[in-house]
Amino acid sequence: MKRLACAVALALVTVVALSGCVRYNVDMTLSQDNTASGTIVIAVQKGVGQQMGVATDQDALTQLFGESPFGPNFTPKDYADGDWVGKTYTFAAVPITDLADLASVFAVTRNGDVFSVDGAGAPVTEDEKKQLPPGAESRLAITFPGPVIESNGTVDGNTVTWNLFAMTDPVHATAKATGPGSGSSIPAWMLITGITALVILLGGAVVVVVLMRRRRN
Repeated sequence: MKRLACAVALALVTVVALSGCVRYNVDMTLSQDNTASGTIVIAVQKGVGQQMGVATDQDALTQLFGESPFGPNFTPKDYADGDWVGKTYTFAAVPITDLADLASVFAVTRNGDVFSVDGAGAPVTEDEKKQLPPGAESRLAITFPGPVIESNGTVDGNTVTWNLFAMTDPVHATAKATGPGSGSSIPAWMLITGITALVILLGGAVVVVVLMRRRRN
């Protein structure tokens, strides 16, 4: 993950700029149990391998990002989309603490009922932006369990999307860590008290009805 985080932070941007375009897109959904699921796409444009002097475009991808940039929790699959070739890494129910290696791009923390997403630094500098070849892209999209409170990305419902290669400020967002109806359940003691009170009221009503019938008789 650390090598890939460096790539997103453009530690490899000079190599990529000389060789062709890179695509790094993260689509992630946060869950109330402090886990994350989603996909990560890393890809290069067709022909990059030849420009870099390696046998295939997949070899170029490996040279840039490593053989296994994520680890056992991420399942790789070949990726192809028009002129792009690479890998899609799928992950499910990964604890947010295990995403710490991506801290150079962003880190996810939770405080009470609020998720926070913050970058340790800007994804790119102004000078790095100028070095990027046309067509290079890096998108980060995070969907939260509850509504977004604030962010410096584009908000659509509970999802915030950042164009990392266009940003010179660290990513930032806060959102509710629980969805509608969550966290509002009645405490057990209150539920028991309510049921007890209801039973007493019903019992009293029955007594009143019985007494009234006896008086009538």
